[in-house]
Amino acid sequence: MSSNGTPTSKKLLRTKQAAEYLSVSPWKLRQLVNLGKLACVQLEPDGPFTFDVRDLDAYAEAHRVVMGR
Repeated sequence: MSSNGTPTSKKLLRTKQAAEYLSVSPWKLRQLVNLGKLACVQLEPDGPFTFDVRDLDAYAEAHRVVMGR
């Protein structure tokens, strides 16, 4: 919890965590990055990919499908 009593959560997730968040494989997640369909954060030039939860939420929202209409 933060000092003001609200729950805290990680803003940046590693590849495996981000893949689990979107319910896809880490391979699929890296493919989305390589195709330019999902942004990632690299804090160092050859460092690991990390993913901002807001980008993951935006990606999921943009790919919502309502069936049966």
